[in-house]
Amino acid sequence: MKALCWTGVNKTSVETVEDPKILNDRDIIVKVRLSTTCGSGTCSAGTSRDALR
Repeated sequence: MKALCWTGVNKTSVETVEDPKILNDRDIIVKVRLSTTCGSGTCSAGTSRDALR
């Protein structure tokens, strides 16, 4: 499947990734048809992964 992947500070790419799998009894898979970001989401794109943890 295709996924938008965050690859670094101010960098994203569309990549082919493995399909999700159900691993636990309480897992679900949600198909997202449309999405957008809010202001706080755009701020996160300009930082490092360590800062997001």
